[in-house]
Amino acid sequence: MSLAASCLLIVSGRLEVVGGLAAAVVVALSALVVLVVAKRPDLVPATQQADDPRAGGLPYAGLANALRDPILVISAGNAEDLSTRRYLFANRAAREVFRLDRETGLLVAAIRDPEVLEAVDEALFGGIAADCVHQIPGVQAKTLRAYARPLDPAADGAPLALLAFRDETELRQVERTRADFLANASHELRTPLASLAGFIETLRGHARQDEGARDRFLAIMQAQTERMNRLIDDLMSLSRIELNEHVAPGDRVDLARAVMDAVDAAAPLARQRDVRLVPDLPPAGIASVVGDRDQLVQVAQNLIDNALKYSPDGATVGIRVIAGLTAAQAVAGERRGCRCSPPTGPRVSMRCCG
Repeated sequence: MSLAASCLLIVSGRLEVVGGLAAAVVVALSALVVLVVAKRPDLVPATQQADDPRAGGLPYAGLANALRDPILVISAGNAEDLSTRRYLFANRAAREVFRLDRETGLLVAAIRDPEVLEAVDEALFGGIAADCVHQIPGVQAKTLRAYARPLDPAADGAPLALLAFRDETELRQVERTRADFLANASHELRTPLASLAGFIETLRGHARQDEGARDRFLAIMQAQTERMNRLIDDLMSLSRIELNEHVAPGDRVDLARAVMDAVDAAAPLARQRDVRLVPDLPPAGIASVVGDRDQLVQVAQNLIDNALKYSPDGATVGIRVIAGLTAAQAVAGERRGCRCSPPTGPRVSMRCCG
């Protein structure tokens, strides 16, 4: 029987596909395990004898070293003695990730994570496939999924296991991005919904017969509904948002008008809290900035919502948009609260004070 055929039988009988590795790679790793354990030089092709530094004296070692996922073959002696857990082979990725200077050595010298060691023990002594999450701290922290799989015992009866890792750092970052986006979207939807509920209540009450108020409120409600539709479109197009995450906006927005829209939307909540909103905005076109209008409106609404939330009943909330500030003046004005420096530069500052 050929070496490849015997390895294929081992795969079908004992070894599972680990962490999404391709079947061909698993076959190659199985062959590597067979040769590590049995130490059968007669199975080693003449072109890959022990004096071949490129292959470490083992067929398929070059393939294992080419894998991006760290792979280790683990052996053990006494179940109560951690010093008997040794890795018989570590591919190049494992040596780089765990900073190993050799292909064989003491397992606890390479990996000290108790969950990983427990998973290895389950595979070694329980014959159970186990996996866990392994965190590597540091400036470039990594999140790895560790897979421990039992192998056939060695010729001397020592238990063996295959320990493989898959890098899930990027996947976890994407999951956090999605979770943050969903949280932000729900928060942004809550504000226009509260605004709509307030205007509906007003129209059903004292403004029922006031045509002027009704037309004004309906226009604001329509604007808020359109904004909610845009937020929902963004929510349904998360992949597009992720692709355009670092694309700078190119639209020019009149910040004063955007802030006024946020003031109009917050009016019902302000009436409920008996808080007076006092906008102090420059003439149209003076505070023109490059940005995304919906996002700027959301910034203004968040500022106004916070001011309303933390202002006592009967208070006055001032909303100011100041054009012509330098960056230093804008920062200085922010530190002093609402007392802003006179406009003398090209910057625009937006502030809401209760």
